[in-house]
Amino acid sequence: MFWYALAVSVLLLPLMASFSPSAPPQSTRYATVLSQERSSVEERLQEQWITCSSSKEISHAIRKLVRPGDRVAELGSQLREVSTAICETIDSEGHAILVDTLRKFPKDTTTRDSKRRTQAMRLEGDETAFFPDCATFYEIDRLDDWRQAFFPGKSDEVYDVFVLGVNSIVGNDLEWTTLSLIREFLALNGDSCRLVLVKSLSLNQWASRLIHAQRWCGLGGFSQTQFQVDDPWDSKLPCQVVAAVGVPEYRDTIPHTVRAGDAVLEIGCHLGTSTALIHEAASMDGDDGRGKGYCIGIDIGAKIIRGAQTRHSHIYFEEGDAWRTAALLRIQQTFLQQQTSQALINPRTGFDVVYVDVGGLSGQDGIIESLSLISALANALEPRCIVIKSVCMRRLSSTLVPYWKLQRVNNDSL
Repeated sequence: MFWYALAVSVLLLPLMASFSPSAPPQSTRYATVLSQERSSVEERLQEQWITCSSSKEISHAIRKLVRPGDRVAELGSQLREVSTAICETIDSEGHAILVDTLRKFPKDTTTRDSKRRTQAMRLEGDETAFFPDCATFYEIDRLDDWRQAFFPGKSDEVYDVFVLGVNSIVGNDLEWTTLSLIREFLALNGDSCRLVLVKSLSLNQWASRLIHAQRWCGLGGFSQTQFQVDDPWDSKLPCQVVAAVGVPEYRDTIPHTVRAGDAVLEIGCHLGTSTALIHEAASMDGDDGRGKGYCIGIDIGAKIIRGAQTRHSHIYFEEGDAWRTAALLRIQQTFLQQQTSQALINPRTGFDVVYVDVGGLSGQDGIIESLSLISALANALEPRCIVIKSVCMRRLSSTLVPYWKLQRVNNDSL
């Protein structure tokens, strides 16, 4: 499947090389990035989770990416558009296990609401005649029973594709539940699933704004057109999340992320070395009238804060807990009130950029906690970008892929 290999390779592989200050012009650099991302496709295909925002989009993805003969597991099956796309694509050579929870069906199908439901969701008896040559339908009492439906007893079932739509089961878009389900399914499937397709608006938004640090720096960060922000005060704009691993990569993001005049917060400042580098980049007067920028360093230990303050007396450090977002805003207000020339300092409430280096989240574990913290910081502090030092988040940045990006690269429309 050349189309599939090319599409995934163009967008998904993180960069393996950084760019020096003497790098070629932006257009040349972007072409270089895309060229590097086309290599080593097959070894990475099993790591991709393609996110879709609607039934129409995931049905389109199924027809493009699923192969004839595939064994497919669908959780949240409505025996409608998505399930039909699966069965028509795998044909009689493949097989689909379609699973949904027990439902109450409308007795009267003539009303406007019942007709709308009939078009979108299955009705009693639909499963008996639904592609009997290539599909088996199971109805479970509750969501937690999905394991027995897909992996009964000592069955050695192995699936090529997992299609998931939690929203149709629980009535809400639960991104953390969805992520947990995907990870457990892959573990039970022996980590051999070639493709995961998930319908989730919230996960699709995460996939669209989460980026690998090497790719972020290679593309030039906010200097790249697709990431430019005309109004840095506009809290309605989506917050970019950059995932880095290791201190050098974490610091390499600074010139691509921090602008003169920015209000920046570093959570987990430790000795203050990174804080000082960020402060230096932000502390020049902004050219957009925001005033002089700064970086505040936060850490949970009083001894650490005293050490950082001793080393960098010109920077403001304070004890703080990453999870207490209201307290972080109070720390900022205290800092602003202490400035003798407030008119020269960026006065905004909240931060333009937040850097996060929190123990326990920087390793391979803690993906749910990392996502929860980023969501809390984004909602409370309203930054345009969050940079987090985290192995699990950088891995997720290479795994979650919005389907619209594949379409854009291939000039393919619904």
